[in-house]
Amino acid sequence: MIDYLQLPGNAAELFCSAVRFLRYRLARDIEPLVMAFDPGLAELRDEAAMAAPNAPLSTGFTADDRLAWLQIDGITASGPLLPAFASAIRTDGLTDRQFADLLSAGFDR
Repeated sequence: MIDYLQLPGNAAELFCSAVRFLRYRLARDIEPLVMAFDPGLAELRDEAAMAAPNAPLSTGFTADDRLAWLQIDGITASGPLLPAFASAIRTDGLTDRQFADLLSAGFDR
């Protein structure tokens, strides 16, 4: 759990901040990275992840098109490209859907 004095403006900013903060831990362990942006929707993540168990990236959205959760498989989460992606992406003005599309395009097999 990461605590912020001021919440980041969008899911992309929160994700990139968390990946930069966790980069050493992610590099040591091959575990999936799961982020819940809306903890009330955690049960939806389980259902959607089972629908695509071999996908490197799974996402779920709320009714108003906000990113509710994302899951990145262990191999992708522990690789060197995820921290590079988090450092390079410009998050200002990026919608949650655009961010999820960028992630999918960058890490889809």
